[in-house]
Amino acid sequence: MRSLKSRALATAIGTVLAAGASLPAASAMRQGEAPVPTRAACDAFADYFQVEYLVAFASAFAGFGDKKKATDTAAEIRDTFHLILSPKLELVTGTLADGTDAVLHKLFVRQAKGFARGVALLARVGLTNEQIQALSELDLKPETDLQQVIGDVNLDKQELKRSVKKFAPSSKDIDLNRATPKEQRAFSAAGSACGVFPVGVNCARVVTPDEAAAVLGGEATTKNQDGTCTYAGPAANGGDAPELAVDVYQSSLAFDRLSTSAQGESVPGVGDAAAVVDGFNAFSSTNTCGRTLFVKQAEQTVVVAACTGDTLPSTDALTGIATNVLARSGQA
Repeated sequence: MRSLKSRALATAIGTVLAAGASLPAASAMRQGEAPVPTRAACDAFADYFQVEYLVAFASAFAGFGDKKKATDTAAEIRDTFHLILSPKLELVTGTLADGTDAVLHKLFVRQAKGFARGVALLARVGLTNEQIQALSELDLKPETDLQQVIGDVNLDKQELKRSVKKFAPSSKDIDLNRATPKEQRAFSAAGSACGVFPVGVNCARVVTPDEAAAVLGGEATTKNQDGTCTYAGPAANGGDAPELAVDVYQSSLAFDRLSTSAQGESVPGVGDAAAVVDGFNAFSSTNTCGRTLFVKQAEQTVVVAACTGDTLPSTDALTGIATNVLARSGQA
């Protein structure tokens, strides 16, 4: 059931995401190691990751056919969307430069300068101050169509293509994969502190084999997939294998962001607050099947998603898993 989201996630922030997904729960927010990002910085971090995910998702479709052509096409797509979204990204990276660990200051200042060149290019081809301001205030969602965003800007295609070529040299300044190992670790820690990245937990401990089997209808295989604990059950009649996924975030901001975006139905009796939505909405994978529960308890957020074929998993089953994860994840 692995979706294109997994592919886009790996592209979005490359090795930095991999580092973020591997942070253990007990150390992800250790006091004294790094300052906790400001709330404004956390909001900016969520916006930053959302943009990079959408850009990576769009460019992932270029990865088929001739390898060199696919690589060149993907780079052009990334540069195009980064240029159009420069007003948003200049604002976001400027906030991150001042609101996160000092280790990240140079990284985000460098990126902000690159996106500032993009804003200048957009102004040069005729975008008004009002249009640039509107782009800086875009409320981007996982389902946002970036092609529609470009269409709304309504730039001449040839003019846009020329501008993208002029912007391309800035790509080295905004490439997150050029971050140093120290910056990568600080970036990952900030993402975990802000509830954007799940933290690493012992997947076999937070959900036992028997608990996974009870939801999935048979013995399950367990693995960590891009930071998400996944449990796959036996496939029946050649169909997709049923799947359970668990994300643990060391921030209540994750619950606020995810439950608001999904507009879920409130669920009483678990954690400090909980909401359930239709669809499978884990960090590493999304799908239209199944059901997802978001739970907040103190400063922790747990996400439990399950797809069990034609029969929806019960809210009680998801609640039971979440309750156990909350009790065990601090020890993982």
